Amino acid sequence: MKKTFIIWRRFGREHGEDQGFRINPPDVIQGHLRRNVDRARRTAEEDWRWYQVSDDLLVERPLGGAGQSSGTRIYYLPKRNWVILEGASFSSLPDWPWYIHIGRTEWNEELDAWVFTDLFADAIVQADGVTHSVLDLDDLASVTELDLIDAPTLTETLTNTQHLVDDIRRGRFPPDELTDRADILDELNWTPK
Repeated sequence: MKKTFIIWRRFGREHGEDQGFRINPPDVIQGHLRRNVDRARRTAEEDWRWYQVSDDLLVERPLGGAGQSSGTRIYYLPKRNWVILEGASFSSLPDWPWYIHIGRTEWNEELDAWVFTDLFADAIVQADGVTHSVLDLDDLASVTELDLIDAPTLTETLTNTQHLVDDIRRGRFPPDELTDRADILDELNWTPK
């Protein structure tokens, strides 16, 4: 396990979170990513909150914010293209402790950081690990209409969402990558939920 950096990119909102979706030029996207990395790098190493456990799993201790509390844990599964929040705490979703973002987590050599690109579709799962709902497909439709994403990205997003739903229905949630999360969190001196 080693410390690393992970930054988020809300695809189509690199210009600003509250300004709607649009196609941004490469300089806006690069500026957004660079600002996020620069902000992360100003953090003292002992306060880094991102770890690469393996090629299949990255973990993050959140700072707080939407859907996050001190007990929330964030797991990045690069090969599945999911980011899983365990212990999510949304007041509008009190019985849904698992929140999953569908997107891409890729290593960016130039930034020397992992970049998670949020590709709109999300899912929530109740504590039973079976009851679930898919969210934000309207956002996916909107960005498709705007030609913000291409057909291969749309196909990838829908396929990754369906794989998640299939795993949940088959009783394979949380996924195998998280089976030993208590051990991982113990090693990081984090208390599991």
